[in-house]
Amino acid sequence: MNAEQVTKALERIATEAKGSVEKVSAEVAALKAANADLIEKSEGLAARFQEFEQNALCGMRSGIMTQRRKSLGAEFAESESFRSLVARESKNAAITKSSFLKNLVNDGADSTGDDAYPTQSQRDPRLANDPRRRLTLLEALPTIPVTSSTFDYVSLNGYANSAAEQSGEGVAKAETSMPIELKTVRPATIAHWLPASEQVLSDVPQLSNQISSLLAYGVRAKAESLIVAGSGIIQGLEQIGTAFNGSTGESMEIAISAAQADMEADGWMASHVLLNPADWHAMRTRRRGASDDAFVVGSWMNPPSLNAWGLAVVTTPSVSAGTAIVLDANQVAILDRQAVTVEAFRQDGTNVQQNLITIRGEARIGFACFAPTAVRLVTTV
Repeated sequence: MNAEQVTKALERIATEAKGSVEKVSAEVAALKAANADLIEKSEGLAARFQEFEQNALCGMRSGIMTQRRKSLGAEFAESESFRSLVARESKNAAITKSSFLKNLVNDGADSTGDDAYPTQSQRDPRLANDPRRRLTLLEALPTIPVTSSTFDYVSLNGYANSAAEQSGEGVAKAETSMPIELKTVRPATIAHWLPASEQVLSDVPQLSNQISSLLAYGVRAKAESLIVAGSGIIQGLEQIGTAFNGSTGESMEIAISAAQADMEADGWMASHVLLNPADWHAMRTRRRGASDDAFVVGSWMNPPSLNAWGLAVVTTPSVSAGTAIVLDANQVAILDRQAVTVEAFRQDGTNVQQNLITIRGEARIGFACFAPTAVRLVTTV
């Protein structure tokens, strides 16, 4: 073989080798492209495996080896799923959540070891456990506005009707007298107060209204109790009324009617009867007889109106149980010197130093009974 033939043979071999290299390179590139996602996942898993392996090592504290609880990485590295991935027996690896992982739960839930999230509670804006009875007596009785610290009225004192038939012409007619008495009633101050911090009143907007309502109701409720039972300043109905025992042993409704008739005989027109709620319950649930379950008046479906013998019934626990107060409302009056008011004060004691506000509910109320015989205290015992 001459030199020219050798040269051509070498050129042919080089061309074939180049083609083979290009073909192999193209196949490698295609293989990488086809498995790029798997390669990327493998590289990421290798990095995570290194981190998991470090977290799985034992910690050192004060020169003593303390065994740490296995981390998720350590469990993953030791799992069969990961070993299969390393051995190229599978294309992915996964493990389920370990039992020691913490859940995110509501604060207060009974889940020991879980992470508690402080959820916001819903609060009812109303003020609970605040029972209030109906104060109907204050509306039932007449009211007189007063502008002074005392209220005077003139009352007959021992007057007797001396009218008589003239015995004959020219004979002197009967003479009468009119003894009078000036009586004075003094209104009483009824009040109570409550200290509250400026912060809580600012942070809870509805609290101011709740406190005001509570204090105002308390004053009115106390005023009703004093009008019935009386005190050192206010003379109440049970203190100044006239005792009536004309129906001893009778039912309450019969005793009320008897007192009404007795008042009419004395010239008074009874208009109201005040009863304890328990006595009114006994009256309206009275049955016709031992063998008859029917009620005397009304029924639970159609209850009787607040009326007894034409008198308006006012129920209040301020009246003693077992007692009824029959009265002519024209002969009594509530004296209104100052209506119920609620005020707040910063300048009180050490309020400025303590950031406190004093809230006060107050009223000045008196009670006048112009004729004690126009009020009958009825008992059946």
